Amino acid sequence: MFAQKRDIGTRRKSETSSQHQIRFDRYHALIISIETYQDPEIPNLKTPKNDGKTFGELLINRCGFPPENVKWICKVNQTNWETIDRILRSYIDSLTDKDSLIIYFAGHGEADDKTQAGYWLPSDAVKSRRNTWFKHSDLRDIIKEIKARHVAVISDSCFSGRLLRTSEAVAESRKGPDWINDAAIHRSRMALTSGNDHPVSDEGAAGQSIFNLRLTDYIRTGKERAFTLGDAYHSIRNRIRNQRVCYAKLEDAAHDNGELVLFRKKRNSKTKTAPKQPGKSSLTTDTPSYRFSVSTEDVSQHGPSDRQSAADEVSSNANDN
Repeated sequence: MFAQKRDIGTRRKSETSSQHQIRFDRYHALIISIETYQDPEIPNLKTPKNDGKTFGELLINRCGFPPENVKWICKVNQTNWETIDRILRSYIDSLTDKDSLIIYFAGHGEADDKTQAGYWLPSDAVKSRRNTWFKHSDLRDIIKEIKARHVAVISDSCFSGRLLRTSEAVAESRKGPDWINDAAIHRSRMALTSGNDHPVSDEGAAGQSIFNLRLTDYIRTGKERAFTLGDAYHSIRNRIRNQRVCYAKLEDAAHDNGELVLFRKKRNSKTKTAPKQPGKSSLTTDTPSYRFSVSTEDVSQHGPSDRQSAADEVSSNANDN
C-alpha cells in the first residue's frame, strides 16, 4: 500500500533572580493543521487535523495551558498564507518577556535544493509557484521579533530539518530544580522536527502520524513532572523508523541557552473519563473534562478553567524533581 508523504514530489543578558515563577496563564500555543489543499496538484493529507486536535487537548488537559491561549486553525480559509502570516505576527505585539509560545505545524513541507531553502505549504499554495509557499526563513524572522521568553516550534512536515540549518547535537537532558530555574530564566528559540532533510510519513496509527503518535504518547504517559521538548526528543527519536527526528536551536533567532519547561499536571483519581458521544471526541485519559474545538481561529473554552490552581501547584511543586 502506498504511504502518503508530507511533500509534493519536488525537491542578551538574562534575569538574575534566583527564582523564576512558572505561570500556566502565560503559556500560549498556535496549532496549524492542513489536510486540504486548493491546488489539485498537491495531494490532500489524512492526519493533520487529528494530530492538531490531540496535541491541543494534551496542552490544555495535561500541561495546564488555558484554553483561550490555544489557537487551532485547520480550515482552508484559516490556513492560507496570509492568515498564517497574520496570526504569527500578532504574537509580536501581544506577547511579552513573561510569555511562552509553542508553534505546531502539521502539513506538507517542501525544499528548494538550489537555494537550500525549506518551506511549509499553506492551503493556498500552488505547486509550481514557490512564492506561494511559506518560507522557513520568514518564520525564523518573525520569531526573532516575538518578545516571548520561550518560543518552541514543532514541525511535522517533510524537509522540516531545514528549519534548523545545523547538525549540532543536543546535550543529554538535565534534571533538578537548578536546571528548571536556569532553563526558565534564559531565553530560548528551539525546534523539534519530525524529520531532517527528507520526506516523512503522513500515516501512523489511531488516525495520527507516527511522529505525533509518539510525541503525544510521551506527553500523556510520562511520569516526570517537569519536561522539555528535548526530553521528548530523547524519548521518541529511536521509536520512529525511517525518519530522523531532530531537535536544536533555531539559528539567528535570539536563542540564549534556555528551554521551554512544560509540566504535567498531577492525575486526579476522582476524575472520570466522559463517555464518548456520537459525533464528538472524548478524552482518553483521566484529565479534567475540558473540550477542544474549532471556532474560527480560536479554541473555545467549555467549562470552568482551573488555570490559577494549576499555576499555584506548579509554583509550589516545580522543584519536585
